[in-house]
Amino acid sequence: MRVGDGATAGLGVNSACIQVDSTREYTLMFRVASASTSNNFRPGFRFYWDANCTEADRITTASSNARVLAPVNYDGTSNSTGNWQSTNASLTYNNGITCNCNVTGADWQVSTANAWTPTRNFGIVFRVPNAFSLSTTVTHSMRVMLLENTAAAGNFVYFDDAVLSMGPVTPDIRNAPVRDSGSSAVYGSLAVSQHLNQGATGQFAGTVALVGGTATVTFPTPFASTPVCVANDQSAIATVKVTPSASALTLTQASGTDTINWLCIGNPN
Repeated sequence: MRVGDGATAGLGVNSACIQVDSTREYTLMFRVASASTSNNFRPGFRFYWDANCTEADRITTASSNARVLAPVNYDGTSNSTGNWQSTNASLTYNNGITCNCNVTGADWQVSTANAWTPTRNFGIVFRVPNAFSLSTTVTHSMRVMLLENTAAAGNFVYFDDAVLSMGPVTPDIRNAPVRDSGSSAVYGSLAVSQHLNQGATGQFAGTVALVGGTATVTFPTPFASTPVCVANDQSAIATVKVTPSASALTLTQASGTDTINWLCIGNPN
């Protein structure tokens, strides 16, 4: 994602509400690129003492155990996968950025502009506020922010591959699991070990009885374009005429009342 408008410092993006365990450490990793080495950025954390990230329940001071333990360039295998302590080893509330959040004590910069290299990978290990003596200073939820912090022309910073983990996180970024997006593509052969099931009756196959030699099947979910359809007569060896459209299938057969099997497949949809 690109962050910045070329004129304003402190712009950024923030995550959805994340429930946390105040007794555990967390690791945030992300990659950064920029057109200029003078463009600054900081990660930010907004802590809440309720579980729903309610703004009225925001924790406005970071306790000592909310410090950054080991930030800055997570270089992966090129440097034995080490983290290095930096001069930014603290989280300070606001600290000059109007994000209502805790940020590192100084701006960070991309060491080399315009290229994805191992020094683009930044890792922060941190604890959330956890002052047991007062319930309103124990963190139960948080939001994570990635902020650009340069008020100069062309101040765009690019963030990619952000990962948040309880405990350590691997530098080997893996693809997210495929969710039910409604339209998933399989590149290569598809093997089904048992049955291929329809999400709804008559979604892409079914049976229908002719009335007066004809029947119409309306697809529960219309295709984007006309599918490829085939049909056969269950009752007799007879030719069935198939007339598909994007929303329905019309079947015609001279016998008049036979039961017809049909199957339609998107071409491609």
